[in-house]
Amino acid sequence: MSAPTTVPAVVLALGCLPVGAFLLRARPANRVGLLLTLVGVGALLAVVAAALGGTRMGAWVEQWAWWPPWALLVATLPFYPEGRLRGRTRRWLVTLALGAGAVATVGLAVGTFLTPGLLVAAAPAHGATRGALLVAASAIAVVVGVGAAAVVELVLRARRAARLERTQIRALLPAGVLIVLGIVVEALGLPYATVPGLLAVPVGMGIAILAYHLDDLDRRARHSVVRSREEERLRIRRDLHDGLGPAIAGARMQAAAASRPEADPTELLASVQETLSECSQEMRRIVDGLRPGALDRGLLAAIQQRADAIGPEPTVAVTAVGRVADLDAALEVAVFRIVTEALSNAARHSGASRVWVTLDGTGPDLRVEVGDDGRGGARYREGGVGMESMRQRAEEVGGRLTVESDETGTRVRVQLPR
Repeated sequence: MSAPTTVPAVVLALGCLPVGAFLLRARPANRVGLLLTLVGVGALLAVVAAALGGTRMGAWVEQWAWWPPWALLVATLPFYPEGRLRGRTRRWLVTLALGAGAVATVGLAVGTFLTPGLLVAAAPAHGATRGALLVAASAIAVVVGVGAAAVVELVLRARRAARLERTQIRALLPAGVLIVLGIVVEALGLPYATVPGLLAVPVGMGIAILAYHLDDLDRRARHSVVRSREEERLRIRRDLHDGLGPAIAGARMQAAAASRPEADPTELLASVQETLSECSQEMRRIVDGLRPGALDRGLLAAIQQRADAIGPEPTVAVTAVGRVADLDAALEVAVFRIVTEALSNAARHSGASRVWVTLDGTGPDLRVEVGDDGRGGARYREGGVGMESMRQRAEEVGGRLTVESDETGTRVRVQLPR
């Protein structure tokens, strides 16, 4: 492989391999990452073959190994940006690129095997060698045509695509401009002018797909927030309509009845007072559903209050190290609800004599553990309300909940980002 083909192979390896590997890890379902990785690996093998060109086998591989990465790069375009083939046109483009690329590779390999040094030393081609090279050249021309068609298809797709996909496709525009300018400059005698454009192709793809991933996460997060807010509004509306509404209406009718001459105001006003007391309790229940009133005194004090309410058996010890105050409201509520549920489970089911609650705020994350020395046997079960509720509360604030339970007791551990 001569220098004019070695340098682009090095560029493809340096550009496609890290970007492809990153996309494989970040977006494993997107096939662009896999294809870019294969392009990078193929280009790297071509560079290695060039380095081993002094051996007979290395010289043979050197003469055809430069081509497969280019065919794979053309086959990547129809997959971009979503990583799937939608439509017959894109499937045909990939089929032609891979098929013609394979034919060209075989033709180059056969031709250079029949006439060693054919492409390196410009040896004359005769008979079967000439036929193999003609097949390879024809297949390469097909791949070049497929590449041009894939670019046109991308442009047409960008015109009718949604905003995000259109933005992703346009991210390749700088690479296209650099490649065209590079071809013109190379025609004027400056070598390697297309290198910046080649490097911009995988980099542009990686940035655009990552931006799509972040936008998708942001969209899902917004949808989750809106859904949670609407569910909370529905719950409050239902509680007000089914609980406070009838109670207040009843108190109003009782107060109206007390104003009648024949009524006994003392008895009716006592009934109104009882109804309003029930309304007050119902209002407190609704407000506690939004944010527990116990948290008004602080998270640690609220947990200690719940621990004291369990009773003399089991004994409950609450300890805190590091910074556990000044948490945001959502995190504070999540910790309180999880600890309350875990304490309730330990008191009712574990048969423990000792329970402990530890809040560790010394690291970047808040770590919470509720443990006991009971009989163990607690397990997370799909559909189990208590464990499921704790797991969901942890995940809602970006945390993770684990449960360990054996003959020495049960430990519920939560790690929550601050």
